[in-house]
Amino acid sequence: MEDIARLLGRDYSFFKLDMRGNFILNTLPYDAPTFIEIAGDEEKANAAKLIYDALSKKEAEGILHIKNDDTIEKYFFRLILKDDEILGVAKKIDEEKPSFITDFMGNVIQASKEWEWLLGSNVFDEIEGKERFFKLISEAIERGEKEEKGEINDRKVRIKIRATDELQFYIKDDFEELLKDIVKSKSEKEIMENVCRLLDSFSYGYEIKIGNEMRSKDNDGYFFYMEFEGGYAKIYGEKRAELDLLPLAISIAMQSFKKEFLAEMLPLCVLNGNGNIVSINKKFSELTGYGEEIIGENINKISVDGSGEIKKWKGKNRTLWVKEKAIKLGGKTYLIIEDVTKEKEKMDENEFLNSILRHDIFNKNQIALGYIGLLEKTNLNKKQKSYVEKAKTGIEESNRLIQSIRELNEIRKERKLRKINVGKLLRDICSSFEEEAKKAGITISCNVKNATVIADELVGEIFSNIIKNSIEHSNASQIEINGRNLDGAFEITIEDNGKGIPKEFAEDVFKQGWRHNSEGSGLGLYIVKKLMERYGGNVKIESEEGKGTKVVLHFRKGKQEKDFFKIRL
Repeated sequence: MEDIARLLGRDYSFFKLDMRGNFILNTLPYDAPTFIEIAGDEEKANAAKLIYDALSKKEAEGILHIKNDDTIEKYFFRLILKDDEILGVAKKIDEEKPSFITDFMGNVIQASKEWEWLLGSNVFDEIEGKERFFKLISEAIERGEKEEKGEINDRKVRIKIRATDELQFYIKDDFEELLKDIVKSKSEKEIMENVCRLLDSFSYGYEIKIGNEMRSKDNDGYFFYMEFEGGYAKIYGEKRAELDLLPLAISIAMQSFKKEFLAEMLPLCVLNGNGNIVSINKKFSELTGYGEEIIGENINKISVDGSGEIKKWKGKNRTLWVKEKAIKLGGKTYLIIEDVTKEKEKMDENEFLNSILRHDIFNKNQIALGYIGLLEKTNLNKKQKSYVEKAKTGIEESNRLIQSIRELNEIRKERKLRKINVGKLLRDICSSFEEEAKKAGITISCNVKNATVIADELVGEIFSNIIKNSIEHSNASQIEINGRNLDGAFEITIEDNGKGIPKEFAEDVFKQGWRHNSEGSGLGLYIVKKLMERYGGNVKIESEEGKGTKVVLHFRKGKQEKDFFKIRL
């Protein structure tokens, strides 16, 4: 059994049951005496059915939702009856965290970070069309779960309710329906209307050209660029992974569903509702090595690692790494793949080299600093002390450079942006710099009390890099931090009364590696700029030589949904 499991791969767990469903052997990440008990109250009947099917039909397969703390994990199970024992394998195929959870009277008792402001409220108070909503809940209780399309504050979503001993609400943007509208468009004008509707639903600004049609809205600030059949789009704001499908949807619509477009340009396979391959094109065959023999097989046979943006595929004669993009139409899924094997190999090599730099060299530097600290306590003459101090400074600069490279490496990783209150974060960061600032003769005052902005867990690096830069290079006696609300943004200023920056260098300070009369890495303010761009904000410097420097940060402001939260079905 263990050998079979190893052949199946690390994604599978295996187990063995007696004829009554008791575990004889269990490698599932759940501790229970029987197979039925791992499923929890709401799924016990489904777990029992799997066992009875295996006993009566010699084999069985199905899906169970298993609750693990606040996460619902979805597993595919396959059971086979052999010699009065039931052999089974299981693979986790999905996991979901509820957006929020209520009791049966609508009181919110648990919520994810995005929805935590709902805690303590009653979701029934926020519903338009209560009768329809209560019918949805009733059907969820009867069937176990129920999903319906709806809107939250004019944002198209899918609302799924799963009923156990509580009501679990899963809220997802209905991006698929918006894409379908684009694909089904019959004219350039209709394509443009549907594209703008999609972007408006996610509060994007844009400048778009589709054929002879042009449209723009709120087109200022940070943007990303997309090209497609017949035009281009500049989209202002944080890029969502789903938007990778937008150029494809527009191109398909512009080509009026000509099959030659997909056949000539992209590796494509078409899947049915169960994930089985219905058809493939020539490009797909060339890339994977599979021909008609793959028709009818499940996509999981070749897509062997389903985690992350880049996925591992098992081709006929080689392993490759791909990016998958999918559009669902008419009950089928059109799956486009892009071969990124070479890029993945380079990423792995770079990550390996970076890990050596970040960990091994950093640790060796720390050991060297320890020995230098011991050397400083010995009886050194003035010249020897000078050499030791220079060696110590050099190693500390090296460690700061390693830290900057670590930060740049973290910036490249995909992270979900969310609302973050940076008021307390700023006060904590200022407190951490108090001792260093005091040694430099600088006082720090932080006057930002409460500010909710769109960012991620790296936002603290912005403030740390600016404050540290000011302490080390400004020759100031005071650093003052203020914040204020603007229309649609929150402004934070970090101002010192130091020597200032010559006007000719005002645009250079954010360039990678730039430094002026300093021994720093030249990466601190570059990191600030890259992070602000990622957050959809901007940063600028106001400075005059001899009169100090002000760094002005404009963050996108996190809206207070509590003030206008409405659900409609």
